[in-house]
Amino acid sequence: MTSLQKILWSEGLFLTPHHFQQWDRYHEDLLNFRFRSMNAFLWGAEELKFNEEALENGVFEVLRCRAILPDGSTVDIPGVDAPPPARNFTEFFAPSSERMDVFLTIPVMRVGTASVTAGKGSDFLARYVPHTSTVPDENTGENPQQVTLAAKNLRLLFGEEPLDNHSVLKIAEVRRTTEGNLVLDENYIPPALSLSASRPLIDIVRRLFEILAAKSSTLSEQRRQKGLGVADFTTSDVANFWLLHTVNSYLPVTMHFHHVQRIHPEQVYLAMARLAGELMTFVTEGHPSELPKYIHTDLTRTFTELDRRLRVLLETVIPTRCVPIPLERTKESHYAGRILDERLPATAEFFLAVYAKMPEAQLIERVPRKSKIASMDTINYLLGQGLPGVLLRPVPVPPGPIPARMGFKYFRLEKLGTYWDTIAASRTICIYFPAEFPELRLELYAVKD
Repeated sequence: MTSLQKILWSEGLFLTPHHFQQWDRYHEDLLNFRFRSMNAFLWGAEELKFNEEALENGVFEVLRCRAILPDGSTVDIPGVDAPPPARNFTEFFAPSSERMDVFLTIPVMRVGTASVTAGKGSDFLARYVPHTSTVPDENTGENPQQVTLAAKNLRLLFGEEPLDNHSVLKIAEVRRTTEGNLVLDENYIPPALSLSASRPLIDIVRRLFEILAAKSSTLSEQRRQKGLGVADFTTSDVANFWLLHTVNSYLPVTMHFHHVQRIHPEQVYLAMARLAGELMTFVTEGHPSELPKYIHTDLTRTFTELDRRLRVLLETVIPTRCVPIPLERTKESHYAGRILDERLPATAEFFLAVYAKMPEAQLIERVPRKSKIASMDTINYLLGQGLPGVLLRPVPVPPGPIPARMGFKYFRLEKLGTYWDTIAASRTICIYFPAEFPELRLELYAVKD
């Protein structure tokens, strides 16, 4: 229900609650109309945090949420709004299903239907719940009076539950591991207002910034110096000139995205898509029209595919010594990756960067002892037999081509033995870490000789 018509105020008007309700509706709808006219994607999450311990018991609970719902409703949990009641979702997650969607919802305003319920939960489709608050006089700071406010009737809905007559924001996906555990899908990117709403988005931008910084250094080393600090390019250097120009143009942009993070995903998409389009000038395959489109309701697919295409382009056009190998969490405690370049197993050294919330000395001591590394095909056999797999050796400082990061410790993979041979032959790698490493983050790099 929307209304963009103003109240006609006149002398002697008999005031009723309807006048003030229409007054509220007009100003709310006017703001929403103007914002949507400027940008269709001014809705989504800005910050999300869930109770992952409760999740293990089949209960979904929102701890923090700052968001704008598609109808313009603002959500600020727990600062302003009470969190929606935690719900058990096991009855909605069929045993045969691998994942389940989680939605944050609020009933929409409907003509001829009560928008306020008499008590919380008594009317599921009521938009508001009355809430009494004591408010002082703003002018004097005194004379507190009780005022009845409209608290949002936020609800969690799961899977195939009906979403009719609700404004809906999909905030998470729950997946079932091969061991039967219930966990958040770490790769899911919700409709977002800023990068800060999604760890995968933050990681994509950070990785792109690091790759561009490495490419810029590689190309800069090939410049000739004309004198007085000015670079000189001959006609044979035209390709390198334009490559360096392209990389250096986008390096400050991605650096800004990486450090600020309060950036709308559409801005990030446009920068990444432009960079990919410019790099396609230097290759014979692919066309900019084939790049993935921006879909605000499916940012996971949008950015996963665009990130993959961009990394392939950067490595094809400007090969560097350091090649990141993306790792995907395929099972509980399992992280798998594919080595796309068939030359790397023989010609490169492999390094694993590990971050966990524990003392540095403890991390360095435990990683080689507790982790297991093998190919995707042999990791389960290795774990079942209690075999060591590929060995890890700690290195005090990562090799120069690897971007050193605060809090990470680095380990070199020993390219010896049967288990390394299976990795080299299959060009797949699987890394096992037990659950005793809190807030674990892994990054794998191949450094060419």
